[in-house]
This record gives sequence, C-alpha cells and structure tokens, in this order.
Amino acid sequence: MADYALWQTWIVGIGTILVFGSLVLMIQANNAAQEAVEVTRQTGRDQSRAYLDITDVKIHFEPTSNIIGTVLNQGSTPARWYEVRTAFVFQPASEDGETHTVEFDSTLELSKPRRWASPPAGKALTFEPLKPDDIVSAEAVARAHTQSGILVLQGELRWETVYDETYFSQFLYHTHRINDRRVVVAIVEKSSDKDRPSVDPIKMQRPCASLMTYQVEGEQNQN
Repeated sequence: MADYALWQTWIVGIGTILVFGSLVLMIQANNAAQEAVEVTRQTGRDQSRAYLDITDVKIHFEPTSNIIGTVLNQGSTPARWYEVRTAFVFQPASEDGETHTVEFDSTLELSKPRRWASPPAGKALTFEPLKPDDIVSAEAVARAHTQSGILVLQGELRWETVYDETYFSQFLYHTHRINDRRVVVAIVEKSSDKDRPSVDPIKMQRPCASLMTYQVEGEQNQN
C-alpha cells in the first residue's frame, strides 16, 4: 500500500507539473499573439497616419510684404489640424564675410502658434506663418541688403493625427544675400503704390542642417 501511495503521489505531481507547464505555454502564446496584433496595428498606423512637411517658403512683396509657405501631407490620412511657430531674423556673415553656416538656433524665441485645417492626404496647402500685422521685418531686409548676411526663417510644425498623436518637426529656410535694390525700396522705403517697383518673390533655400523631424511630442524628453 505504501508503494502504491508513493507512486500515486508521483503521478499526481507529474500531472500537476505538466498542467502548469501547459498553462505557462498558453500564457506565452497569448502574449505573443497580443504582441503580434499590436505590431500589426502599429504598422498600420505608421503606414496611414498624416506626415506633414513644409516644402516651400517664399518672401512676397506684392501686394504687401509677407512670407508664404507650402505644407504637404505625405501621409494617407489627413491630420486634424496643424500649427506653425516661427522666428524670422537677419544672420550676419562669418568672419570671412562670405560663408554662412545655417543651423537651427534653439535660443531664438518663436512666435505664438498659428493653426489651420490640415491638407488632405497627398495634397498641399499654402499658409502665412506671420500674422497680418507682422509684415516682413524692414530692418532685417535692410540689413541683409546693406551688410553681409542672410535672412533666416526657422520654426516648428506640429500636427495631430487621427490616432490622437501629436507630432512635430523643425524646419529651417534662408535666403542668399539680397542684392536687389527694388526689394529695399519696396519694403524699407515704403514707397507709394504708384511708385512701388515690381519685385518677384524670393524663394528661400533649405540648408543641410540637423533638425528633429516626425517626432512624437513628449518622447524627445524621455531619451
């Protein structure tokens, strides 16, 4: 009887271990399935969310002075909104008087955000980053003409996706030195409409610079 009881105890113990092992394997399989579902869901979001980018910036002088940019939605869904904060400044040349190294200046104070409805997926819209009463700085344009320097527009583009995520990217544009006297006449000297010279828009250039792009808001502070 003692041997029978011992064998019975061993059999029950082995059965318990097998049941426990099966339970562990089931839990692991369930976790793996949930992770696979989450990866699939995240991949779907990555492929379909809105990805906004500022692709073109021009300084316009007619009928009034302003900066007009173009924002392109390269994603498959629209954003709920997008907003822009900017700083528009004159940057003097380096000591050699010619070379300009244009980098994003995090010490500059950016303007209050201006918000618009998002362009549809695959479409672009124009926007004016400066408020109507914030015309292109006459002092900045004058300094760019009379001194060795350039005009720089930098800022942040933020948008909210349909997945309740807020993304942001930095952007940076600059001019070459302004040598067109008509620009200064049109902006600085504030000539009358009758005498105002015709001035073509100045297309700002996108430099090779280190910028944060397509960042989820808040995650950059966790790294």
